[in-house]
Amino acid sequence: MNRTFSLQAPPAGPPRPRRAVVLVAALVCVGVALSLTTEVLRHALQTRRALRKELLVRQTDGLAEAGLVRAARRLADDPAYVGETWRLDAAAGLPAGAAEICIEVAAADDAATGASLRVIARYPLELADCVQRSRTVRVRPRASPEEVSLP
Repeated sequence: MNRTFSLQAPPAGPPRPRRAVVLVAALVCVGVALSLTTEVLRHALQTRRALRKELLVRQTDGLAEAGLVRAARRLADDPAYVGETWRLDAAAGLPAGAAEICIEVAAADDAATGASLRVIARYPLELADCVQRSRTVRVRPRASPEEVSLP
């Protein structure tokens, strides 16, 4: 078994084409993976923003309903009640900040038809694009405050 080894350098010339193909394929795979990751992250951020906005809308709806209940009870206690601006700060348990509920009472021309309650709720006040919801209902006069009900 005679083996001969040559200490000569490989022939000069272009590098093997296989190395370049593997490198290009690896770079393409990395690019595709990066594109997919970016798209998934973008979609996740959009979904998070939409869910947060929906949460704020639902909380504002709840504040408007609370304002209606408050107005109906106050009107039942005091027929001269004309409304108020009810401010709730973050210490009241609101997670996103302060809220404002404006209550307006418009008496009807006929005392038997009751009054019209209009409530405008804004939440959270700290945001430039705070959510605003309004509710308007007609309340019939009742004999006692315990009988207050909203349609």
